[in-house]
Amino acid sequence: MNIDIRQAALVQLRSTPIGEGKGVRINVQEVYQGGCGCERVVSLVQSKTDPKDGVVCAYGVTLLMDDFAQQILGDHLILNYAPLVGFTLATTEQTIAYGLHVKG
Repeated sequence: MNIDIRQAALVQLRSTPIGEGKGVRINVQEVYQGGCGCERVVSLVQSKTDPKDGVVCAYGVTLLMDDFAQQILGDHLILNYAPLVGFTLATTEQTIAYGLHVKG
């Protein structure tokens, strides 16, 4: 798992109060709408580390992803931040989610 944390995201994450022993989890949930469709919701949530998590520690920031999120999102992600948009999660090919904020 490789997460490229851009400078603006790093500054914002460092200024976000994160609880002791916690990191920021890149979370993916499937929401079934009925029929044959489903939606995948991506969020950033403060969370304790699970032994099964993929963990990236960089510049004093800890990011966590479980196996399901890694399978869905892939091995290389870019995390950025813009004041009017919030956090953006992308790959080199596409934007996965934007308007994200770290939830406590």
